[in-house]
Amino acid sequence: MLIITAFSCKKNDEANKQVNPLLIKEWKLTSIQNTKTNQMIEYPDNLTYKQLLIVKDSISLLFEGCGGNQGYANYSVNNNTIKLSDIKILHMDYCMNDQWNDYFFNNLERAFQYNITEDKLIIYSKGDYNLYFVPTSK
Repeated sequence: MLIITAFSCKKNDEANKQVNPLLIKEWKLTSIQNTKTNQMIEYPDNLTYKQLLIVKDSISLLFEGCGGNQGYANYSVNNNTIKLSDIKILHMDYCMNDQWNDYFFNNLERAFQYNITEDKLIIYSKGDYNLYFVPTSK
C-alpha cells in the first residue's frame, strides 16, 4: 500500500511540474536585457550578494536581494504568461540606491511572460529590463 501511495505522489508532482514548470526551484539572477535595445548586461562577479527568486509552491514566490531586502508575492502561470499579485517588498535603507536591487525588484513587479528550460528562466517585463536566471545549486 505504501509503495502505491509514494508512486501516486510522485506522479502528481510530475503532473504539477508540467502544469507549472516553475515548481519548486530557487533561481539566481545572472543578467538583464534592456527591453528597448536588447543589450545584455551580465550580473557583476564582484557583488557579494545574489538576487534570488525562490518558488515556494504553486502560488507563492519569495525574492531576496541586497542585504536583507526581501519580497513576497502570489503568482499564477498560464501557458507562458505569469501574473504577480499581492506584492510586498521590504527595502533596507542601506540598499535603497543599489542599482541591481532596483533592476531586480522593479522589473519583477512588472513581469508578464516567462520562458523556461532546464537550465534557464527568462522573465519578460513591461519595465526596462528582462531578467535572466539560472537554477542555484542547493
